[in-house]
Amino acid sequence: MTKYRTVVKSFYDRITARHGHGDSASGGWNKRFLKAMGHPDYVDYPQAAVTVADATRLWNHGGPGANTAWNGTVEAVTYAEQYFAGQVTPPAPDPVPVPAVSIAAGAGVTEGGSATFTLTATPAPTAPLDVTVTVAASGDYGIAAGERTVTIPTSGAYTLTLATTDEPDGSVNATVDAGTGYTVGTPSSGTVAIADDDLPPPVVSVAASTASITEGGDAVFTVTADRAVAANLAVTLTVSEAAGSDFVAAADEAAHTVTIE
Repeated sequence: MTKYRTVVKSFYDRITARHGHGDSASGGWNKRFLKAMGHPDYVDYPQAAVTVADATRLWNHGGPGANTAWNGTVEAVTYAEQYFAGQVTPPAPDPVPVPAVSIAAGAGVTEGGSATFTLTATPAPTAPLDVTVTVAASGDYGIAAGERTVTIPTSGAYTLTLATTDEPDGSVNATVDAGTGYTVGTPSSGTVAIADDDLPPPVVSVAASTASITEGGDAVFTVTADRAVAANLAVTLTVSEAAGSDFVAAADEAAHTVTIE
């Protein structure tokens, strides 16, 4: 009877204005109309419900359609009689809208930070909604790639947080997959850039301390890194001499490891 709620309300308000609610005869035709329409306050009203013939006569009182207070009642009562006789099917309730799920990537991060993605369901679900997301990364950031299930609460939004580890520049991507109870919205994927904040390896050079020495003296070389090192740095050196020479002790030839502190 929802389709006739406006005309039903107008009759109910008319009785209210006359202070006539109850079983008294005050506003009788109005109450009999509400009884015909199945209004819960008047289903037990002692007088008979208005019929289609009654509604037609009252609407045409004073001339065809002259009694405008009864506009729409003939159609309403006709429908009500058919409805209560089981001759019409009530309209189906409006379908529950299916949420569309989109995803938005957060700002870029440096390695070791957390990449975030916000999943939004529009409209917000009436119950927690499981959504399938596929995660992929360009680089080994300690993130488990592949499908995972996240749950969007009835607030309509969920933040997916992915911790990263030390690795050169790269990115991580998350994509909403098709699933049950939602459609894939736009945008359906997002990418967070991950920047490497490590310093490049130091450049190591070696220089002779003196241009020449006399035989029997020590040849001294200085090994230098182009910047201070955060921890002791082991450097491998190869010692050799000119072909045909034999100035360097055999124990000092070939590879040596020195430490820059």
